[in-house]
Amino acid sequence: MYRLCRMTALLGALLALTACGGPPQAQAPPGAEPKLGDAWFAFRAETLGIEPAAARARDAALPGKEGPPPTDQLDDHTAREAAVIWATRCAQCHGAAGEPPLEMVAQWEAAGQNVPRTWGGAARMGFAMGGDSMRAGLFRKISEGVPPGMAPWGGVLAKEQIWALIRHLEGF
Repeated sequence: MYRLCRMTALLGALLALTACGGPPQAQAPPGAEPKLGDAWFAFRAETLGIEPAAARARDAALPGKEGPPPTDQLDDHTAREAAVIWATRCAQCHGAAGEPPLEMVAQWEAAGQNVPRTWGGAARMGFAMGGDSMRAGLFRKISEGVPPGMAPWGGVLAKEQIWALIRHLEGF
């Protein structure tokens, strides 16, 4: 009986973890485009009150695929940028709400291709249980890509943008 109670409590805790959302997501302003390369560093420098070269150096000092994420450096500006990146670059395959569009899923499956990951639900439990290890793995996948379907974004996005995007994923 004691064992059954413990198992029930554990199952309840796991269900509660998956029911809770992650950090709140920012919304992408209509028509916004992501700031890439020099435009990102100029924007980030302006928001931080520093020079673009200092913004680049700051980004270079951030952890990469080895983690952990720099949560203390992610702010409203990076959250909005992540929402814009998601809406303009990621949602076409992963869906605006983190679930791949059903018509595309059918096409991918019919062609024998991998279906992009769904976010929320079980992935939420992965963030809760896998923590920074899961976040570092996602950084690697976003940065290096997932052949054959997902291109590498490491040469396009700054580290800070990738970490902000991972935080955005936690909100699904």
